[in-house]
Order: sequence, then C-alpha cells, then structure tokens
Amino acid sequence: MVALPFGAVEAGMKQGRLAFSWKIMRSWLQPPPPPANSPLDGMVLNLALSVVAPRFMAESGAGQMRRKVTVDAAIPDLFSNFPQPQPQPAPTPVPSPAPVRVAAPVQTVPSLPAFAPVSAPVAKPLEPVAARIAASVPTSLGEDIQLTDADLAADLPTFKGAASPGTEFLKRYATPNEIVAKAMALGNIGGALIALPDGLLVAGRIPPGMNSETVAAFVPQIYSRVSQSTRELRMGDLTNLTFSVGKTPWKIFRVGAIYFAAFGRPGEALPEAELAVIAAELDRKAK
Repeated sequence: MVALPFGAVEAGMKQGRLAFSWKIMRSWLQPPPPPANSPLDGMVLNLALSVVAPRFMAESGAGQMRRKVTVDAAIPDLFSNFPQPQPQPAPTPVPSPAPVRVAAPVQTVPSLPAFAPVSAPVAKPLEPVAARIAASVPTSLGEDIQLTDADLAADLPTFKGAASPGTEFLKRYATPNEIVAKAMALGNIGGALIALPDGLLVAGRIPPGMNSETVAAFVPQIYSRVSQSTRELRMGDLTNLTFSVGKTPWKIFRVGAIYFAAFGRPGEALPEAELAVIAAELDRKAK
C-alpha cells in the first residue's frame, strides 16, 4: 500500500498531474521497504488521476465535515454583561363598544302646487306683408287697399348689411401651345417655340428639317451671351434680340424666365409688333 500525503496530492491536483520519483514513492510504501538505494530511484512515475482524484475528493470532503470550531473557555463573554431587553407584555385587547343605531328623522316634502298647462303658440307661416296690413286696416267702403313696394319701403325699417366684395374672376391665360399657334397664324412665320432657361422645350412648331429640341437648347444660350455683352458694355439689360441668319430673320423674347423665339421665312420681314403682344401673354404677373 502507498500512503500518499494529502499536501503532495493537493499540489499535484492543482497542476493537473501526479508525477513522483520512485525514490519518493518508496518512502510512502506501507510497510516501508529497506532503506537501501535502488537503481530505479530516479524514474518518475505518473499516477492515474481517475483513480486518485475520487479518493482525494472523498478524503478532503470528510476532513472538512470533521472540522469543528471549539472556543477556549478562558475567553470571556464580552456581551454577557450588557442588559438584555426585557420582553414587553402583550397589550390587553380593549373591547370595542357596540354600535349605536340612531333613527334618522323623516323629512316630509311639501307638495308642490299643480300648475295649469300652458299651451305654446303654434307658429304660423309668414304671410305677405301687404296681405297682413290689408287685413288689419278696416275699410268702410269695402274697397281693397293697394300698397306698392315704395309705400312699404317708406314705413318698414331699412336694414343695411355689409357690402359683399366683388368677385374677381381669374383671367384665362393662354397655354404655351396656344401662344405658339397664335404666332404661326400671323403669317410670314416659319417656326416658333417656347423654352426654359435650361434649354428644355415647352412647346414649338419647327419645320421637319430642323430639330426642335436642339433649337430650344441653343436659344437661351444665344440670348444670355448677347445679354452678357450688353451688361459688360454698360448698355443695360437686354429685353429682346433680333438677328438674321442668312436671309432668315429671328426674334427672341425673354419674359421672366421663359424664352419665346420665332423666325420668319427667307427674305420676308417678321411682324415684330404682333409677336411682342403675343410674348406679353407669357407674363403671368398681376398688372
């Protein structure tokens, strides 16, 4: 039998390995072998944890259960000289008095006098003013009284109410397509279009040989470049632009942020006055 020391086993259990030399193991044998040296004293033996660990846990648990705390009798009781609180006697229950029943006086309510029912007047439909006046005026001769509106207006009070404001009807503005159609109806007009500052085409009528979107893209650029030149020359802001390309006359108006352009037929003059009136219809500001 081998008597393994508790401390040595506990240290090996913490390391996770139980390895001892044969020289140490021979000193733990029961009964002990002769103290002669062995050629195998330097060999290290590994003990199986599965065998030693259960025995170690059982022995350590039993040792902890066997431990008892003993107090030396020579140590004085420091808390024995203090007065202990005396238990208070339980309070004597006081019987609750019996409830007293008091009869409430009965109050008599005097009877109210009966009121006679009041008949509400029945609303009658309104009668014409002339008929009610004629019925209230006695006639000795049995003739009918003829009252005109002027007579009634002279006697009846006049109620003057606040004058109702006049109704303002919104003016109907022409659409871009209608403005282009008006320009084309003037005669001597080869094409007309309306474009936005970014070159987007709004409406237009252009001959098939021309691209309307391309023309709409260049109209704001042509106008803005000439307008920049007039401002640099301190001539003022440009209001409209007239130029000719070959024999074809062009006219560009800027109304607010909208561009209206029209070009004529080769060799024919443009109706500039009529085009200016049509371009003014694009101005939606209050006059």
